[in-house]
Amino acid sequence: MLCSGLSATVNAADEAVPYVEKVEPGFDFDSGVWSQSLVIKDFRKPGAFSVMGRSFSTDAKVATEVYALRTAEALYLGVVCYDDDGLARKAGKTLSSSGMPQGNNFEIYIDGDLNEQQGYYQFIINPDGMAWLSKKGQVIPTSEWSYEAKQDESAWKFWVRIPYQAINITSDTESVNVNFFRNYQPLKEPKDAQYSTWQGAEPASFPSLRTLYFENP
Repeated sequence: MLCSGLSATVNAADEAVPYVEKVEPGFDFDSGVWSQSLVIKDFRKPGAFSVMGRSFSTDAKVATEVYALRTAEALYLGVVCYDDDGLARKAGKTLSSSGMPQGNNFEIYIDGDLNEQQGYYQFIINPDGMAWLSKKGQVIPTSEWSYEAKQDESAWKFWVRIPYQAINITSDTESVNVNFFRNYQPLKEPKDAQYSTWQGAEPASFPSLRTLYFENP
């Protein structure tokens, strides 16, 4: 599914992640409790061109959607990474020496209890559900984060449950700072390979993290 003008999408800095009593993990993000989600679709290629020294982003070549909900215990994210190149997904199974998924993958940056000086939590997952988690650049077990991935002809999807205690915040926390980063590596058209992020912000730079506000119970 190619992108075609995502300017009308929700800016999560202006709207809160809805509070719900319970989330049933699954992949149908358009129905049930998931239909109440805050939806983020504004993925762009960061720094695609510059004018008079200023860097600007452009729309991503393929669409990505993030669905966000929260309960009293955790933040839930559902993600749809559209593409029609299943071969690329099958090929992107390589791992780095630390176990980090390479090739096609999706990254979540979230600060939790950390700040600009301390860094952030970084979660990476690929279409096969291979996942990797770090805190302040140090690899940590993924066991506290629940997640699952699935593929079909037009996309790969995953959901992840992030318990507040796993990032050292509480249910009273009003917001977290995040960014989302997609690595798209097609085999059919390698020239279309692209990194894209929410609003085109550089994901590994703390000022580029975007604020997700939480709706109160």
